[in-house]
Formats: sequence, structure tokens, C-alpha cells
Amino acid sequence: MIYDFADLSPTSDLVWTPCFDNFTCALLELPLDYSDTEAGTTAVAFIKKSSTNPDAEDVLFNPGGPGGSGVDLILSSSDVAEAKLGPNFNLVSWDPRGVNNSGPNLSCFPDSPIGQNIFDSEVFVAVDNSTEFSLAESYQRSGMFGQWCTPVLGANSTVKYANTVATAQDMLRYVELRAKSLGRPPAEAKLWYYGISYGTVLGATFATLFPDRIGRIILDVVVDTEDYYVGGWSTAVYGTDASARYFFRSCFEAGPELCAFHQNATSPEELEQRYFAIVESLKESPIAVADPSFGSSFLPTLVTWQDLSTLFFSLLYFPVPYYPLIDLGLTYLEQGNATYIGLATIKAQLLVPQPYSSAEPRTIISCLDAAGRFNVTDYDKYEAYIGGMFNRSFYGAPTISAIVGAPCRSLDIAPPTSQIFEGKPGANKTSAPILFIGNTLDPVTPLRSAKKVASTFAGSSVLTLDAAGHTSIGMASDCVDQSIKAYMNNLTLPAANTICKPDQIPFVNQASEGAARLAKRSFPAM
Repeated sequence: MIYDFADLSPTSDLVWTPCFDNFTCALLELPLDYSDTEAGTTAVAFIKKSSTNPDAEDVLFNPGGPGGSGVDLILSSSDVAEAKLGPNFNLVSWDPRGVNNSGPNLSCFPDSPIGQNIFDSEVFVAVDNSTEFSLAESYQRSGMFGQWCTPVLGANSTVKYANTVATAQDMLRYVELRAKSLGRPPAEAKLWYYGISYGTVLGATFATLFPDRIGRIILDVVVDTEDYYVGGWSTAVYGTDASARYFFRSCFEAGPELCAFHQNATSPEELEQRYFAIVESLKESPIAVADPSFGSSFLPTLVTWQDLSTLFFSLLYFPVPYYPLIDLGLTYLEQGNATYIGLATIKAQLLVPQPYSSAEPRTIISCLDAAGRFNVTDYDKYEAYIGGMFNRSFYGAPTISAIVGAPCRSLDIAPPTSQIFEGKPGANKTSAPILFIGNTLDPVTPLRSAKKVASTFAGSSVLTLDAAGHTSIGMASDCVDQSIKAYMNNLTLPAANTICKPDQIPFVNQASEGAARLAKRSFPAM
């Protein structure tokens, strides 16, 4: 039994070892470049939770990102995935290239976790375009990323092989190796896959490159793949403001008994105006949080409107558990108390080494995938890009435009030609139809993206979940679950224009849970 992938030796065939009590793990040695065997290899970590069904298919999961750890997903949420698919599948995930337990190492501070915290807190600050000075400051922050990371990582290092095309090829190698281990023809092996958010880019890329190697593919909350490969994620924020306003509507409908920020408001619009007032107040006067009683792990910090904007945006992803956190955070802020917001920031937790941070892999992988196509090489182009983002979204632009796109301008690392995804995703024929799932009020992958990408794959279908939040796998909907099981078991697609409802409503029976999370300071760190 092993509890660390460092205890495994890479193998060119699938060799499963018992790990983490209830799972098996494998460390695959894979080519850095499938078209150039002289480039060397890297080790990629896989984890499996096996079904009791001896004939079970392996279903590969990707949790998103880029940079999300599939190993962490299975360790923390295999029960959620099993509930969605049913018990008759082996749940498999992996850390894609450059992520967590897999090589190459994409950390710009490989020997200093605290240095990495400081770097991330300085570079990935929500963009402020309110003045010429603040926008120039944001522009310079974006340049720091590549200026530092390029020489640390090395322009000609193995880092350039940590991209989506290579990961799609790794997925094909996995299913071929599994077929080989079962005595089946590797050339006939097909992928069974569930991709979430960025995982939909990975799935769409695989389906474009290998349309005849699909067993099942579910793409849940879909990124506009074409826009992703351009690099700026410009279409990601089309639905953010509507998603944000759903919080105010939910708080208003819940009433002051369940949503403290309500305070007998007369409309959702009134609540939003009070949010705007808090933002303006923080712009005029940030709030210091400096209390030694919180413990030596927390540093004093100054809470700015950007901290609030980033946290508010991130908490929109999962309305049922997180809306109560927004509620109490805003309620305290309105009283001049920024403690809970402050403690959630990386700035306050600089001394706490993180087991794994996806921030640098996220940006580096997205830069490699863009392969120079996102061009903001001077301030005027940057200003125009930021202006377009803010025109699309007040709530999403500050965060999204800080973490992707612009930081690529000074990152001088490019993928090999063989691993650049050219053109648009799609296929006139696939060996199995693809099931797309989209939420009506998703903060970062608008439903329009699911419909756009689905239109490029013949025979595919879009299932709509009429809910706010990001991913259907993170919320309860029996309607969605039944559609997923029908597709996975029988290749039955939902009828055209099928719309499912969620089984849970934000704030209802959630207020006490939110208060408990706040008491434990369990905000997701920004």
C-alpha cells in the first residue's frame, strides 16, 4: 500500500498498485512527443476506484483547470462521480502533464512553496481598469509572470510538452494499454470519458483528433474550445453577470431569515446596488485585517475590492454550499468587518505551504495551447482587450483577464509543432455521439458555448440544466443523473431541447451549513 506517487517507479505498461487505502495507482512512463521518440519521456500519475463489475469499463475523469488534479478529484469525490454514473464503471482519473503528481514540473518556484504563494498573490491580482495608473499596474503584473517563469523553467525544457494535444494523446495511449492488458487489440480501444470545464476542451480535442476512438464522451459545462485556443477566454464571461445576479435574486427570495444580507430589501436590484456600494467603499478605503489571535499561520492583510471581486466570482461556482458564505461575508463587510474575506486570500496565508497549487500550471498550459495566438504584446492592445472583457462582464472580467491571456505575452516557451491544435474542433462522424451538458446560469462556461461546440460534432446532443453554478456533477439533479446513466449504459441521448431542473435550491436548508463553514474559515483560498 502506497500513499505517495513518489514511491512508485514509472512503467511503460499499466501496473496497478494498491494505494490510499481504497484505490489503485499507476505511474505511466509516456513519450514527451509521440512524433519524436528522441525527446524523452515523462511520468504521469493515474488512480482508479474499481467497480465490483468484472466487465466494467474504465471511465476517465478530468476535473477542469487546466491544472486541476484528477487524483485529488477521485480521492475526494469518487462517491459523487459514482452517484452520477452508477456503480458499474471503474472510476479513473489522472494528473495531466504538468499537474500535481505528474511531470514535467511547472512550478516557477520549485524549491520554495512560500515563494510560490507570494508570486501568485502578486501576479494573479484582479485587473483594475478604473484609472490609467491601475490599468498600467495590472499590465505590468501580467508581464511579471513570463519574465520570471521563462528563465526558471527554461525555454527549451520539457515544460513545452505540457499541453492539451499531448494530454489527449496520453489518453489514447492509456486506453490502448488497458486494452493490451486485457488481451484486446489496442488499435480498436475506445475512450470512455467525463470532462468538466477545461476537461471539455480536452475531450473536444480528443474527439477532433481521434473521432473513431470514442466509446462514450460526456462534456459537462463546456468551454468554447475555439476561443480557448485563441488564448484570451473572451467568451467565458458572457454569462457571468447573469450568474452573479442570481445570487441577489436567491437571497431576496430566501428572505432575511435565511439570507442575512437581505435585511428587508425590496428587490434583488437593491441587493446588487448594496454590493456595488461595498465595492466602491473598498476602492476608496481598503480594510485592514490584522488580528494575532487568528494564529501564526495568518498574516495581516489589506482587503481590497479586487479581493472581494475574486472571491465573489469563485463562490458563484457552487451556489448551494457557497451562497451562504457570500451572504455572511457581504453582511460583515457592510458593517466594516473584512475578517472573513481577508482570511480567504492567499495574501493572508503566504506562510502556509499548499500541497499543490494549480495557479501556475493553469496559466502555463493555457499559454502553451494558445501557442502565440493571443497577441497583447503592447499596452494599447492590452487596454483594448481589457476594455472588451469589462464590456462583457463586470463580475468576471477582473479575475479571468488576470489569470490567462495577458500573462502569456512574456512567456517565451512554445510547444513543438506536432502538439499545436490547429483550426476548429469538430468531426463529421464519430464512433459514438457525444453528450454535452450546460447550465443556464454558469459563471464561466455559458450555455451558448455548449451549443456552439456541440454543433461541430455530428450527432451530438445538448442537455440543459436550468440552474446557476459551474458543472452538473457538483449539484443534485435526478433528471441529469438519469440522462447520464441512459447515455453511459445504452448510448441513449436525451431528446432535443431537454431541460432538467436541480433538486436543490440555494439557501434552503443551507444557512446553518454556511455559518459553520465561515466559523471554520473554510473559504476556498483565492
